[in-house]
Amino acid sequence: TGEEQGAVIDHQRDWRLTHQCGCCKRPEHQKIAKLKAESMDFSTLLHLWGAASSEQLIAPITGVGFVFILCAWYFVRYFCPSFKLSSQLKKLTKRVHGVKALAPSQRRSELERLFNGSKLEHSWHEYAETLHDQFEFQEGEQVLVRSRATAGAAHFFSPQSVVDTPLGTEFYKHLPGILTGIGIVGTFFGLMLGLQHFDPSTPEQVNASVDKLLKDVLFAFIGSFISIMASIAVTITEKWRLGQCYRLLEAFNETIDGLFDSG
Repeated sequence: TGEEQGAVIDHQRDWRLTHQCGCCKRPEHQKIAKLKAESMDFSTLLHLWGAASSEQLIAPITGVGFVFILCAWYFVRYFCPSFKLSSQLKKLTKRVHGVKALAPSQRRSELERLFNGSKLEHSWHEYAETLHDQFEFQEGEQVLVRSRATAGAAHFFSPQSVVDTPLGTEFYKHLPGILTGIGIVGTFFGLMLGLQHFDPSTPEQVNASVDKLLKDVLFAFIGSFISIMASIAVTITEKWRLGQCYRLLEAFNETIDGLFDSG
């Protein structure tokens, strides 16, 4: 009958709609929808930033400015010099290792020439004073047969004198905390600026003030977010470079100790 045919058609239409809705819930469709939502959020944030007044941007711009200056200082005064120090330690270790092939009577003079004029010259002279030369008579001549080290090289080529002092690691160890503090101060500074313009006189003014306050808080949080991310980046790179320099210095000291008998 006509009623039965209509019921069948309605059932088929409902099945197709349900099937299509199920397709929209597949992972690839959900991923596309999520990307569209994220792009809309980012574009909204850019629009809010472009429409913000100069007073609303004081806190984030000031905080990010201080963060940028400190990060640039860190990059120039610590990060790049740490690579230079690592390169110097690698070269010295390689040259000192080559001295081992020389006769004991020639090693000290070769090391004197190697450290002459370098930043480690003073440390080498202090270490050389602890060496005890042993001589033997061969064919009527006194010949140096070995030199004994009465102290380890690490006492003179110490991490503090070779790595910490030249790089100023004591300050840069606290730099992540300083960057985080700048972000926190910037957040409270933005809140203070927003509360100064809060007007509760009328319901309309309250709504307008709340909207402006929320935007001030948003911009302050953006500055704080950048500060915290910079703090994380400095922490990772600072520990990485410091550990690398310490490992190279340890290998350098072991190479020097291998040139002389201990005791």
